[in-house]
Amino acid sequence: MYLFAKIYCHIKDDVDKVHLQKWIDSFVEWTDKWQMKLNINKCKIISIHHQRYSDKGVLPLYVMDNTTLKVEDGIKDLGVITIHYYYLINKLVKRS
Repeated sequence: MYLFAKIYCHIKDDVDKVHLQKWIDSFVEWTDKWQMKLNINKCKIISIHHQRYSDKGVLPLYVMDNTTLKVEDGIKDLGVITIHYYYLINKLVKRS
């Protein structure tokens, strides 16, 4: 059995960061309760934000089952690639 799950959160301040970590912890507890094995290596973090917020600490480290989740610039989900806008621009500029 495969489980696909996504957790989204609009982070405005440190309280929101704590809430997101609690949601992640609750998800891990739920999967443990129902004896579902998580593949932590496939769990990723992507932050989509305006560049002016990039130095404001909007991307803290999140932990799932005592493992720090990897931060990605882009994620392929159901065949669709979601990437951070500034990552795309930088990649295109470097190519030219």
